[in-house]
Amino acid sequence: MCYRNYILIVSLLMFSSNGYSQIGWTEHLVDENFGEAIDLHIIDMDNDGDLDILGGGLRIGTIAWWENGGWWNFTRHNVGGMFAASGVYAADIDNDGDYDIAGSSFRGDEISWFENDGNMNFTKHIIEQLINGARDVFSVDLDLDGDSDILTAAFFDYKFIWWENDGSQPITFYRHDIASNFAAPNAVYSTDIDHDGDMDVLGAGSYADTIAWWENDGSQNFTIHVVDGNFTGAYDVLAFDLDSDGDEDILGAASERDEIAWWENDGNQNFLKYVIFGSYYVATSVSCSDIDMDGDTDILAASVGGNAIAWGENDGNQNFTRHYITQYFTGAQVARPGDLDGDGDVDIIGCSPALNDIRCWENDLITAVHDQNAADRTPCQYNILSLYPNPFNASTTIKYSLSYESEISLSIYNLLGQQVETLFEGVQESGEHTLTWDAAHLPSGIYFARLETADRTENIKMVLLK
Repeated sequence: MCYRNYILIVSLLMFSSNGYSQIGWTEHLVDENFGEAIDLHIIDMDNDGDLDILGGGLRIGTIAWWENGGWWNFTRHNVGGMFAASGVYAADIDNDGDYDIAGSSFRGDEISWFENDGNMNFTKHIIEQLINGARDVFSVDLDLDGDSDILTAAFFDYKFIWWENDGSQPITFYRHDIASNFAAPNAVYSTDIDHDGDMDVLGAGSYADTIAWWENDGSQNFTIHVVDGNFTGAYDVLAFDLDSDGDEDILGAASERDEIAWWENDGNQNFLKYVIFGSYYVATSVSCSDIDMDGDTDILAASVGGNAIAWGENDGNQNFTRHYITQYFTGAQVARPGDLDGDGDVDIIGCSPALNDIRCWENDLITAVHDQNAADRTPCQYNILSLYPNPFNASTTIKYSLSYESEISLSIYNLLGQQVETLFEGVQESGEHTLTWDAAHLPSGIYFARLETADRTENIKMVLLK
């Protein structure tokens, strides 16, 4: 079935000391009948070059994905039965080149994975059905042996658990408990927090009121480090280098404290808390992306009690200004960023279990930056003359021209709005310039080259095929 029932346009005007940018948000309904939609994941499920949507619902009885057909048309495909699916995550679990799905069932006490046959037909494999309140799921190569393992937050068992993928065919998963007596774990995440070359685990505990991380010694023995033991109703957590200083900071949402916060990593895993949003009633999700395309990382958050999705504009010094995308999305549970229409800016997707809805907000970003000297000179004119080859495998050459000497930035972004590389930043003289981007270390997909001067910003789409 295909859902495209209505469009609602909301405009938002932002001002800053160095100029202004206007973001208009156009709302699109993806699905209005996905019972108690509670979790979302944005990924190119069918490897066709655009971002699709993966979701779970507590009452729908299935995991589903929505195929992106362009022009904000999404077609739902039910993956397979899972009672009260509370968590979903896509990864190539069997290492066959396509995306499989890991799912958790909160009321069914189940962890399963759904094997993709390469043609988007899925076979369900149950890993365990004795997880008391399997709340969240995440997939990562935790032991760095070349295959995707699975992590879960077991809410009523008070445990974080990982299932080791043995890499065989068929796959056997071996259970390992990472943490016990951690009250009501609600969210789990993994990254290399201490930059020692192995994957650590990060978690939020709703009854523990705690954000913590578990240090991996390299042999999958884990030591707990409490980041914040007074984050009441800790609900969501992730790690990202928010201040761009080379280490992993931590972001969290607290449903009872009504806060979105981040903890700055000093490089030695000492964390200092900063509140991003206060009085954000029943805050339940936090994500990050460069939403206004100004080169720093903004945040995105959902508020169940406030019926709101908002983003925090980063001024470059981690001072955040709240901008509402919507305050009329009843029971807004989750919000995620991603360039769903492939136009180079960051769109938003959200779900509401109260409405049984999944909706998108299209970013209509218009940038018009000024400075004190703008009246005294003609704006710098430039053109991206060519991008060859495109599509490309491993490397491509970007050719552009400047009308006069100017300070520029040429960076590469992925479909999630995350900056993956800076090719040049500094002053260049007038005339034609050529830069080569080597993307051999990145996965296939759509990327954008963003050329910025003080006067304007231009994006060009690139397709990496391997």
